[in-house]
Order: sequence, then structure tokens, then C-alpha cells
Amino acid sequence: MRKIKRIILAFAVTLIMSSVISTSVSAYTISQTGIGSFEWYLYNDKITNISNSQRRVEVFINVYEDNTGAFVQGLSSTNTGAYGASASKSHSYSPTQYNFKYWGRVYNSTAYQSGTAWYTGDKYLT
Repeated sequence: MRKIKRIILAFAVTLIMSSVISTSVSAYTISQTGIGSFEWYLYNDKITNISNSQRRVEVFINVYEDNTGAFVQGLSSTNTGAYGASASKSHSYSPTQYNFKYWGRVYNSTAYQSGTAWYTGDKYLT
């Protein structure tokens, strides 16, 4: 009987830990039909071209101090291509000491001057 209780306890602890781990790495996702898809996590973000057109995609992360709100660093990545082309960026700052702003942009073509087809808006983890 004692062995069965230990097994059940171990199983319960495993379920609780997997629940905590899976929620801490879950992604937020938004998309604009026929243009782009944007995902942001605790340590990275990614934007993907989901149109059939050749487009430029850019993704950004701004890092701020938790207590003062002071800007620490801006990170970005760019890519061009047709359907499936993506840009992603990651950071290694501690979420207990810093706050992060994520956003992305899909352009009308591969040129920077072509104008924005879709801007994701500023995103934060909640």
C-alpha cells in the first residue's frame, strides 16, 4: 500500500510540474489573414510571411529594467522571401529583473520603403 501511495504521489508531482513548465513556455499568437503570423514567448519572438508574395519581415524585442523602466537594449532581425519566410529574435535577460516589448512588421514587398502591409502592435507577456 505504501508503494502505491508513493507512485501516486510521484505521478501527481509530475503532472503538476509539467503543467507549470508548459504554461511558462506557451506562446501567444496573432495573425493577419493572408499576410503574416506573429508569435511571442518569454525569451523570443517570430514573425512569418504567410502570403504568396515576396515580402520583407522584421521582428523586434525591447528590453527594459523592471524597477525603473529604463530602456536597456533593442534587438531585431530581418528576412525576405515568399510564403514561410520568417524572422526571429531571442534574448537571455531574466524575466524577474526585466520587462520586454515584442512587435513585428510585414512589408508590402522586399523593399524597406515599400510600406507596411501589417504591423502587429506592441505585445507583452501577461
